[in-house]
Amino acid sequence: RLEVNAWHRILKVRSLVLSPSDNVDAWLRFASLCRQSGNFPLSERILVDHLRILSPGASPRMGADVFGHSGVLAGPVQETQSSAIHQRVQYSYYKYLWSVGEQNRALDGVRQLCQALIQNPGPNTGLLVKSLLKTGDWRLAQVPHGARVDRDTQNAVLASYQNATQLDPSNYKGWHSWAMVNFAIMEQLKGGAHTSTSGQPSEKEQEGEDGEVVAPLPLPPEHHHQFQTAQQQQQQQQQ
Repeated sequence: RLEVNAWHRILKVRSLVLSPSDNVDAWLRFASLCRQSGNFPLSERILVDHLRILSPGASPRMGADVFGHSGVLAGPVQETQSSAIHQRVQYSYYKYLWSVGEQNRALDGVRQLCQALIQNPGPNTGLLVKSLLKTGDWRLAQVPHGARVDRDTQNAVLASYQNATQLDPSNYKGWHSWAMVNFAIMEQLKGGAHTSTSGQPSEKEQEGEDGEVVAPLPLPPEHHHQFQTAQQQQQQQQQ
């Protein structure tokens, strides 16, 4: 509580001389601190205020509503520095939504953010990697405990993790998540497998209990050309 109050006082003073876009990192850290400490109303207020101020095409005085009727952030993403900052705030807002139980809205939002970043990655390739990983994490988290992971979910999650590792081959979390999901899927399928008397995998083992093909799982990267472009841009930025 004391840490949150201290942060709030410091940021209010800094806001007298710094614009929201110049001080966005500190405000996002503060919003995250509020969320982690359970102060959800303050976290929401910070993020919504910054989304309004930083909305592409809006002036700091406009305060325009940037939410559609569904609650998912609306409006086309423009290729500007302002929109790059706006996307970072969007990502933090979706994490807030997940924390307060709005899992479907959070997942839909981060998917939309991924699509926008894939089409126009700009300076936010790192944010695209984070968003892809979060998409995979959240989709897995929505599978009921103990339930089988269906084929569509398997491929969607694996594609998210694989695409993240393609964009950032040094990302430990991406590789770890991808490997763990592959391991979990194979364990799930082995648990329901049957072996023929010849010692070879039976047709039941190859398909799984409900007609799912066991292995190898295909991992076709989605939007392959767009991801290659994003990879090239990231490599150019690193040079």
